[in-house]
Amino acid sequence: MSGELEIVNKIIDEHRTIRTHMKLVGDTVSDPEGLLKLEQARPDWMLGAPEQLGEKQTRLGQNLNYLFEGLQNHFALEEKWLPDLLGGLMMEALILEHVEIKATIDAIRSAVSGINLEQMTHEQRLSFKWSMQQKMEDMRQLLENHAGKEETILSMVKKAIEARRKRAQKA
Repeated sequence: MSGELEIVNKIIDEHRTIRTHMKLVGDTVSDPEGLLKLEQARPDWMLGAPEQLGEKQTRLGQNLNYLFEGLQNHFALEEKWLPDLLGGLMMEALILEHVEIKATIDAIRSAVSGINLEQMTHEQRLSFKWSMQQKMEDMRQLLENHAGKEETILSMVKKAIEARRKRAQKA
């Protein structure tokens, strides 16, 4: 990356992509309230046909892996290019959040891959699904909060870079 402004814009653009990936992951785990309404309407409904459980679990695992890999690449980019723009302490704070986010996603990936839904009772699957829904919401909130902080910081940096460029052009 050559210019500071280009770095800042690229990172802000990547945040939009990450939000798209989060939606993809979130769509894999449906709304617990809707699930409960389906349960009441059809008592024999078991979170999907048994043959579909493995497929849903695999898809969720793939989506989580995709999100994790994308975030790792994004964080590596930030950790390479932002220290000169933000300084040591700010970068250290962002890296601490990066570590927390990766650990959270990794814990969810482990939970998804380490369970056999087909061998669980209906109640166990329902409990697992609700637990996953809460973990996914916590992860989404963690990512949103982090991205919001970064975007605030980056928009301030962008404003300063643009002002510096204008002053340089006038000189």
